[in-house]
This record gives sequence, C-alpha cells and structure tokens, in this order.
Amino acid sequence: ADDIRLMKVFLAQAWKGVSLNLLAYRKPTHVYYSDSCPFGLGGYSTAGHAWRFQIPSDLRFRASNNLLEHIAAIITPWIDIIRTDIQAGDCCLSMTDSSTSEGWARKTNFS
Repeated sequence: ADDIRLMKVFLAQAWKGVSLNLLAYRKPTHVYYSDSCPFGLGGYSTAGHAWRFQIPSDLRFRASNNLLEHIAAIITPWIDIIRTDIQAGDCCLSMTDSSTSEGWARKTNFS
C-alpha cells in the first residue's frame, strides 16, 4: 500500500514535468558572495545589493563560524527573493569561503 502511494506521488510529479535545468550546466543569472567572522556577517550580489550585520558583543563566539557562514550564504540571495528580483527559472549561485557551508547547501534542493 505504501509503494502504491509513493508511485502515485512520483507519477503526479512526472505529469507536471521535470525541469532539465537541474541536469544541465547553466550560467548563473544571479551571483552572491558572503562571509562572516565572530564579530559579524554580510554579503553582496553582483547586481549591487549589499548587507552586513554586526553581532552584539554579548553574543559573540556563541555560534560556530561555519553556522554564521551558512546563515550569511542564505540571507544574501534571500534579499533578492524578498525584493522579487528572482523569477522562476533563474539560476542562482551563492558563494562562500566555507566548505562546510557549501556542503550543507549542496545537500538541500529547494526546487
């Protein structure tokens, strides 16, 4: 019974169509850079949008830098999402100097 339900889910998604954009290389339409340190985090886009956040002194060193890097890598494109600058089908690349954060991002797919 569980197999039939799972098969119905797969078939329903196949009926809607599968985007080949996840399979083929595409040049990013939006590129983002972010970084962090124990004192703050920030980022910018190649479109010219930038942000920064200074961590209050009583909260410094309470989170790992890997976590701060990951938060910054999420917030940076999020700004364009809020501004509705990202449309369906756009290809976004959010870059960080943290291989841990990059690994966490690769394990997620919000399609």
